[in-house]
Amino acid sequence: MERRTFTKLLVILKECEKVWQFKNNHYICITNKIKMSEKIFHLHLQDSMRNNQTLICNLVDGSIKYSYFTGWSSSGIPLALSNLQTTLPIENLRGETKEGFTNRVADIINNNSVCRVVKSVNKVEFVAFA
Repeated sequence: MERRTFTKLLVILKECEKVWQFKNNHYICITNKIKMSEKIFHLHLQDSMRNNQTLICNLVDGSIKYSYFTGWSSSGIPLALSNLQTTLPIENLRGETKEGFTNRVADIINNNSVCRVVKSVNKVEFVAFA
């Protein structure tokens, strides 16, 4: 295979989430691409029985991903998003900022779900106990 053709093919294959290498007349996967992730928000919620819950939203490779679990620590039990009994947005509005998206989701939760937003966590700190 000509070197120039191989380079073009390698670039195309890299865009498909994996990096491939040509060996022994066939392609083998040598690694997966690293996923790009950015936190959009971290909300503490409570239901009518005052059970604490956490909703975290991340932007992962251009897709919005929600994590919903019991408690306000990272050791909670995962919950289905349907437990909120409302539909959360999966894309932002044109020109909407992260803060605007966070406020829109908080309004949806406060007005249409079985929970209410207690606070938005801006900075997560870990405390070491002696």
